[in-house]
Amino acid sequence: MKTPLHTLAAWLCTLAAALACGTAQAAVPQTQIDWLTDFYNSTQGPGWTNHANWLSGDPCDNNWHNVTCNAGKTTVTGLHLNTHNLQGTLPGNWASGLPDLEQADLRDNHLSGSLPNLSGHPTLNAVFVGDNAFTGPLPPMTNLPELQFFYADHNQLTGSIPDLSGLPKLWFFSVSSNKLNGTISPVLPSTLLAFRVEGNALTGPAPNLPAPNNLVLGNSALCPNHLSPAPSPGWDTATAVAPWYDSCTPPPGAAAIPTLGEWALALLALLVGTAAFFLKIKSL
Repeated sequence: MKTPLHTLAAWLCTLAAALACGTAQAAVPQTQIDWLTDFYNSTQGPGWTNHANWLSGDPCDNNWHNVTCNAGKTTVTGLHLNTHNLQGTLPGNWASGLPDLEQADLRDNHLSGSLPNLSGHPTLNAVFVGDNAFTGPLPPMTNLPELQFFYADHNQLTGSIPDLSGLPKLWFFSVSSNKLNGTISPVLPSTLLAFRVEGNALTGPAPNLPAPNNLVLGNSALCPNHLSPAPSPGWDTATAVAPWYDSCTPPPGAAAIPTLGEWALALLALLVGTAAFFLKIKSL
């Protein structure tokens, strides 16, 4: 005959077994595995420098190469595949595919196509996609409350720089050596430590300095571009170039507007030429 203690012991054993089973079955959601599988296939995974354990079981439990996870191994938090011979394009839907992603480091590969839309990603704090062959515009940058680093240098990106004013934690923004054009939004986040946009075809005035200005001495660069020259001691300090526009040039094909000095020289030359002409006539 079972006593209440036996019944309680049996219930506790059943609960312990269920908990143990639940712990063993705690795994990355299938939607994340599907996204990572799509990522692997679209970037030529078999040709990566190292793709150990990829597509084998659970990404966290099986330690897919350079995939990082949370402490409980229930969600993916990082992709660190710089200099891994990734080729092809990136899948979209980062926010829904990897909703807990914090860092993505895909620098120094052979990736092409457009950059994915990153907006609406609640945990993303670092995106490094420089030194690839991405084309098309920069993605909108809205609803990214944790974004601190964005690096997309040395690609073939076109279009304008999106509004950055809604990024409350942005420290580092660099899109140097692309094919960007248009004007720069006048408002920059006050959290910025570095802002680099040199080596593009940007026009218009330099953006207003953030208030307060936390830009670190020499960590920013605005030229070469086609920005309008205007004195700014703050940008001189931030770029460590005085004046900051020293290597900027007018837009291609733009007619140079003579300065007052040039007008004065032209008028002086005209007066001298006229006087010489009349002196010659008088001597005849």
